[in-house]
Amino acid sequence: MSQPATRDYPVNLNDGPDANGIAGVIATLLTQNFENFPGRIQLARKLTRPVTITGSDIDSTCTISCGSRAVAISNDVVGKPVVTVTATVEQILDLSQLKMKASG
Repeated sequence: MSQPATRDYPVNLNDGPDANGIAGVIATLLTQNFENFPGRIQLARKLTRPVTITGSDIDSTCTISCGSRAVAISNDVVGKPVVTVTATVEQILDLSQLKMKASG
């Protein structure tokens, strides 16, 4: 059996067990996406600036920082995000089903 793609490109919660609700949801979605669509790892590695996501219905925010070796998800806003998304958790789950392209 082959190893999941996320073994070579892990999704890490910087706040560990203290990660907020939206960070946990995003970590799960990214892990599932990288396992099901390993080609998306190359796209993630190209993201050089953080992305912030706010769950409007659960009042929590996280920042996703993609690197060449891993993804780090932190509570709150970290760095200078290039994109900020504000949505309900249901909307975020729907967004995770969209096709990803390097051109946007």
